Amino acid sequence: MATITFPLWRDTYADLGSASAIPFRVRVNSATGDIIYSGLCSPRPDGGNCRVRINDICADYLAHALPALSDLAFSALDFPLDFYVETWDGSDWNTLADSYKALPDWSYDPDFDYMTDGLSHPVADVLSSRQYFLYSVPTSQSVTIVITYSDGMTATRTIDNDSGDFSSDFNYDFLRGLAAAGAGTAVFNMREAAVSGKTIVALSVGADEYIVRDDCSDRYVLYYVNAYGGWDSILVQGTSVRSDALTHHTAELSYDNTRMPDRGRRDYAIEIVRGYTFHTHILSDDEASRMHHLLESPQVYLHDLLTGEIRPLVLTGSECTFQTFAGNGRVMPQYEITANVAQSFERR
Repeated sequence: MATITFPLWRDTYADLGSASAIPFRVRVNSATGDIIYSGLCSPRPDGGNCRVRINDICADYLAHALPALSDLAFSALDFPLDFYVETWDGSDWNTLADSYKALPDWSYDPDFDYMTDGLSHPVADVLSSRQYFLYSVPTSQSVTIVITYSDGMTATRTIDNDSGDFSSDFNYDFLRGLAAAGAGTAVFNMREAAVSGKTIVALSVGADEYIVRDDCSDRYVLYYVNAYGGWDSILVQGTSVRSDALTHHTAELSYDNTRMPDRGRRDYAIEIVRGYTFHTHILSDDEASRMHHLLESPQVYLHDLLTGEIRPLVLTGSECTFQTFAGNGRVMPQYEITANVAQSFERR
């Protein structure tokens, strides 16, 4: 039996070994695992055996199996996932010799190799000492993080990717909330690693190294799922603006100057849609080439480092300004990103 590994974006076909219409079904995790799809495959008019595009079935399953962070009843999955195809011979189901291993990868990058490149590929390697550090690996193996302090001393932490009872608001237990969204992501709270009289200046995971800033002027961090299916973050090092769009719902009431409730026209509800405009720092060419991971992400979360709140965002637009340095002609891109909080607020 051969195992065929493929990213979800790449068309991958399973040959059902029959030149006539044949029932088939797909299982997940093992040859006796849950059935996620069943149907009838017919041959193409130009002849040949029946073939089914297995990546479409896997993508549809993953889109429904992977919840948002707030889904508390989800049991974490390992990646990559194994899928098995069975065909019906008229009397029994038979498993195809080949199995299929799906990578949650939407990068459209034929050179991407999750085993060597890893699933985390952030825009910039700069972190805030007050944020969470996210690092995704292909399976739910533990992640070893090396911390460097301001006095040159180092410490090693091993972060497990636990699953289980996800019963907390992810604002208060982000590790469990994120683990619910997909196994293989280590969530490290750098504030818990703080040591009196020292600051964290760097983190490293394997060959990946990150600079840590202890700057209170950095208020916002964006967490997002990249095109490879891993979690990344970007510290907003440029200016940020928050704006609230208000919708007033007004009622006409009686007016009596001797009674406060009878004040005439009044707002009985005000709907608030909170929006943000973020400006990145001036990016290098390499950093700019990775911005699509953030701008095209379907899952983005805003971490307010001042209040500690984490809120889901919907990105509404982006613009890139290219500045040219007069000394050497270097072009320096800087992005402006607009976003709204995914849920509106209301006052009555």
